[in-house]
Amino acid sequence: MIFIKKIKDNLNLIFTSKIFYMGIIIRIISLLIIFSFNMDLNDMNELLIYAIQRLFSGNNPYDYSYRYLLNIIHPENSYYYHLGYPPIIFLFYFIVILYPNMWGIWDFNIILFILNIIYDFFCYFLIIEKNKKFSKILMSFYWLLPIFAYIDYVTFYSLIFLFTFLSLKYNNNPLKSMLFIFLNIGSYHLTAIMFPIFFIYYLRNYKNLEESINSYKEQIKNFNNIKPSIWQWIKLGISLSTLRKSFQRGLNDLKFNIKIILKNLIIALTPVLIIVIPFIIWDFKGFKYHLFEASAERFQLTNLKGLSLLLFSILILFILISMFILFLIEKRHIALIWLNIACIISFNLLALYLYLSLNFSYPHYFGLPFPFYFFTILVIAYEYRYFKIEKSNFLSTIRK
Repeated sequence: MIFIKKIKDNLNLIFTSKIFYMGIIIRIISLLIIFSFNMDLNDMNELLIYAIQRLFSGNNPYDYSYRYLLNIIHPENSYYYHLGYPPIIFLFYFIVILYPNMWGIWDFNIILFILNIIYDFFCYFLIIEKNKKFSKILMSFYWLLPIFAYIDYVTFYSLIFLFTFLSLKYNNNPLKSMLFIFLNIGSYHLTAIMFPIFFIYYLRNYKNLEESINSYKEQIKNFNNIKPSIWQWIKLGISLSTLRKSFQRGLNDLKFNIKIILKNLIIALTPVLIIVIPFIIWDFKGFKYHLFEASAERFQLTNLKGLSLLLFSILILFILISMFILFLIEKRHIALIWLNIACIISFNLLALYLYLSLNFSYPHYFGLPFPFYFFTILVIAYEYRYFKIEKSNFLSTIRK
């Protein structure tokens, strides 16, 4: 009864919210403007709908011998495509089978569009801190962005954004966070590049506010109780002795936390595997082809050279460096900010590589780091008070 009451209260809060209706109106107006171009921009969602229809007709959507015929830009431009999306995505869009029809030259499906709007609003409603004004303003801005009319019509990124936001929201709970990361990867496997960075974040026992202040009290002795400059703090933070201590603490955290993190990883991964494994067994050759071999060929991973090889190498190197930096960071709020920044840079490098490998087509890949931009701002804003408390405590230690 308490759960039902909570649902009713939340629904009442949603449907009495002016911002909810403002977002709907903005999407409708923006969508009509997009339709005025009379172009079929919908390939991701068109492919997803065909795959769902194939699944519900009793056929394997990852059949090795099957290719999907899609209309791109105009009906006369038709191409055969592989299904490059893992099967978790079906779980969150299967309802589209109730009305799989696509309208006009745009190949627009109303059910899928509504589902994406719901996932958009969940990003706003579940992420905002309702008692924090800045959080409301920032996430309201997110919900009201007109670009979501295009995103909701052309892609299923709204679901990807929701999983990304939730994995960030529960960053202090590795089990929940990993569950949403695996759901993300199981829906769109390009998001797998974020997992190594998150994994290192889970392993560390970062300092909270009280521990940070005690650390200040120890470090201030190095300056003989004289207020150091910012540059002196930076030099202290990157000194070999400090980095050596951070690395040693990181190794200690690794030894202490690795078993529980791996246990949480297995628990979080299990429900995803329960859904994915039947498709692998159904047609392993087809599953491997659609998700890996055809994607690798399309993204030129089978023939890396020149600028593509350089960008791909930079991406891998940056992920490794980001993991090492995260391993050395001591404070939780700094680690969380770096986690977001590292994912932003990683996804942009990936998007640039994909944009290049696909002959400067499909710019929507640059939307993958979108949630990290907003969450970084939220973290910095939220931690601003933290910084002020640290500063006041730091100054009080100097005066003592």
